[in-house]
Amino acid sequence: MGIPSGLAAQVGAADETVYGTPAEASKFFEFIQESLKLDVKRMESAAIRAGTRVMRSDDWLPGERAVAGSLDLELSTKGLGFWLGHSFGSVVTSQPDVGASPTVYKHTFVPGDLPGTFTVQVGRPTTAGVVEPFTYTGCQVKDWELGVDVGGIATLKLGIIGRDELLTEDLAEPVYPTGSTLLSFVRGTVTVGGSPSSIKKFSVKGVTGLDDARYAIGSALRDEPLENDLRDISGSFEAEFDSTVDYARFVAGSEAEIVLELQGPVIEDAIRYSIKITLNARFDGETPSVGDRGVVQRSVPFKVVDNGTLSARVEYTTTDVLP
Repeated sequence: MGIPSGLAAQVGAADETVYGTPAEASKFFEFIQESLKLDVKRMESAAIRAGTRVMRSDDWLPGERAVAGSLDLELSTKGLGFWLGHSFGSVVTSQPDVGASPTVYKHTFVPGDLPGTFTVQVGRPTTAGVVEPFTYTGCQVKDWELGVDVGGIATLKLGIIGRDELLTEDLAEPVYPTGSTLLSFVRGTVTVGGSPSSIKKFSVKGVTGLDDARYAIGSALRDEPLENDLRDISGSFEAEFDSTVDYARFVAGSEAEIVLELQGPVIEDAIRYSIKITLNARFDGETPSVGDRGVVQRSVPFKVVDNGTLSARVEYTTTDVLP
């Protein structure tokens, strides 16, 4: 008998060629938790029938079908490009030093046209030790949040929407990236306005602006969601109250560049695995306040805006040839 618990669970994904047509999972991810599920609306009759006190079995029908949920991951040095591509859209791949470091690739992501849809397969174990494959088609990233704080491993939380849930696909055999390690706060740096900043907690989240209500007469399944709104990217960081510089930016309504970089082990020739997030931000801060006898803390909320050169950019340095 197989393992009869979440220890045997698995998550895999693959890009689809045709919207809603399942693709066999080819990329697999270690994950913290997932909550993908199918929702089926119910249509109930409003008609009156003499003597009826309780809704009859022929007085209701199933309606629209849709998939929604989340997938929480830890940031790792390999395999992350798949999710960054579906969260941002545009990617350019380069090699920083092809001569001295031929195995190093840098994938740079910025907001752009979102790629096509993808299939997610979740293997959920029964108490009998059978891993049941739940396959979700027509999936897209609706929102995402990347964060790290003192004492923790960096995380990526993905909000996913999809077209349908199938139980008819075979369970894919998981193959995980080899030699992958985790990214944490230990080898991290933050600069604000070009100056190093001592940050305790940092998070940035984005909404891809998809229209997920594209239903039409003739099918309970929705048409492919399309972009119909601005990308909303915002975040915050927390630190000790060491100066009024960020508060002054809030009061003056000025913008500044925020850079978070998390590094992993050396790949070769002193180039490390890393993820570097660069943001042009408006500071929506707040006045610091004293809450107790301890060191005064400050919380700095921000919103990403496009200054014509930069809005948000993520550089992922890895040995993955493709994102």
